[in-house]
Amino acid sequence: MNAMPDVMALTLSLAALYYFSQYFKRDSMSFLAFGLVFTILCGLIKFQFLIVPLSSIAFMQFKKTQVIAIGLGLLVTIIPIVFWYSYALELTQLNNLKEFGLWIKPISLQSKIETFKWNLISDFPELILGWPLTVLLLMVLNKMQLKQALAIQVMIGLIGFALFYVLAIERMRQHSYYFMSLLPFLILAVLGLFRNSAYKFNLLILFCCLNFVWSFIRIIPSRWTDGGQGIPKEFKSISQRMALTKALSNQKISLVGADVSGCIFFYFTNTKGYSFENFDELIEPRTDGQLLLKMRQKGLGQILINRTVYLDHELLKLNHIKRIQRIGNFEVWAFTDTLK
Repeated sequence: MNAMPDVMALTLSLAALYYFSQYFKRDSMSFLAFGLVFTILCGLIKFQFLIVPLSSIAFMQFKKTQVIAIGLGLLVTIIPIVFWYSYALELTQLNNLKEFGLWIKPISLQSKIETFKWNLISDFPELILGWPLTVLLLMVLNKMQLKQALAIQVMIGLIGFALFYVLAIERMRQHSYYFMSLLPFLILAVLGLFRNSAYKFNLLILFCCLNFVWSFIRIIPSRWTDGGQGIPKEFKSISQRMALTKALSNQKISLVGADVSGCIFFYFTNTKGYSFENFDELIEPRTDGQLLLKMRQKGLGQILINRTVYLDHELLKLNHIKRIQRIGNFEVWAFTDTLK
């Protein structure tokens, strides 16, 4: 029902990496063309995955034709991506969404240190490799060396991600899956390290088996318990979730919250529209007009709101609105008029 764009961006970035590497090897313009197409697509979906194909410059022969072709290709790639993200940021502001595009949001030094510490000791090793695989990779790294070109490629990828991490550290507190863009470099490193080993086949089998076992141990049990995933109990109950979905008209634009993630409420109720973190942000005065009024002018027809985050009078004092249903801590409200 809901796509995770990172998986598609990762796939496209790997395709782009393949065609660029072939271009540097065979100097064929057809490979360059395919590489640019896949690079543009992966960048339009999630721009941090651009570090994957761009890392292939480690294999560039630095011929005049290749340097010119890659320089022009970068312009062809970057221009549409920049225009798209500029437009996308305008859309997010219009829809009160906060989970798209890159912006630099300042946070305190203490928050940065805490985020970095948690990413380093928990998110990165668990999400990307799992603790057993992290230990295995470190053991192999201690005994073997990468070929020069491959080592440079991995280094470029790590530096590129580090720059992205510094810019996006505020969101790395809740979006540690952004580490997925490092996955190709870890795989390349492991393959490169195992290449000269007499036990490379056995090591690769061990690598895959540990990954499967750790994934089962880590993920499956959490599906049987609460898991502290920040998901309201009404969404975990099939009957309550179905009742909420039924009470919400799929023909109307919805306002859902308070949802810190900006997306969880949409996922579980299969609704479309606007999200909010705090009800006050919808009714407080702004230079461009009250946000809730602007949403209504864009066709907002109903509200799904968690009663634990607002007072009754905040909705009751609004005109032309009535409560349709209450399910657990959630209420569904609908507007009885339409603003143009």
